[in-house]
Amino acid sequence: MSGSGVRVVDWTPVRSAPTPDENGWITVDDRAREYATALDELDRLRADGRLGQGEWELRRHELLAEATAPTAGAAVGRLWLYLLGAVIVVLVVLLILALVL
Repeated sequence: MSGSGVRVVDWTPVRSAPTPDENGWITVDDRAREYATALDELDRLRADGRLGQGEWELRRHELLAEATAPTAGAAVGRLWLYLLGAVIVVLVVLLILALVL
């Protein structure tokens, strides 16, 4: 694309891995700090002129989507809630059937 003024920048945020606490947990604050650092770096690349407006918006959107995606722990917790709900429904149906019959 010569002459179009479009520059492709291979942007990969330099994220330091969050440090687990004494119990081995990585807190939400650590995860938020990691993404805030990556967003700051992205904004710096935009300010330096190494990213165009469209590329900056796309990368920012991707990073925010990744940052707000549910974690595996949240998915497992939701699965347990669904299973608990299903067990309660089955028990209520069995109780109603026992009372009717």
